[in-house]
Amino acid sequence: MRGGGFVNEMRHTGKRPQQHRDHDREERRDQKRRPVPRAQENSGNDELVVYRILCPDRVIGNVIGKNGKVINSIRQQTSAKVKVVDPHPGADKRVILVYCFVKHRNLDVNDDDDREPVCTAQDALLKLVNLQVS
Repeated sequence: MRGGGFVNEMRHTGKRPQQHRDHDREERRDQKRRPVPRAQENSGNDELVVYRILCPDRVIGNVIGKNGKVINSIRQQTSAKVKVVDPHPGADKRVILVYCFVKHRNLDVNDDDDREPVCTAQDALLKLVNLQVS
């Protein structure tokens, strides 16, 4: 054999080796499962406020609404980011992420109304909890 077999084995197909493709595929799948706030949503040195709540499957329809109408309304009213995470197989609850970026939080303010939300994420959280309770 004059090296012809060796050349055929080393021929470049233009594709990455299978192990690299599998690794990239796993990485993308993990990214889809974990919705996390992206850095580009943050403007400057704002503080990230995140709430995670569990919502029973029996009321998730009330939270989302037909065609997402209810959850989109909460997003518009509060300007918070609200994401319902895909269900885990066999789970009877869904995770809802509610988050926002806050420039400054002053928790030492002595207001008469203690029920005033501290940030938009807290406002959205309260609205979501009210939907679950009612």
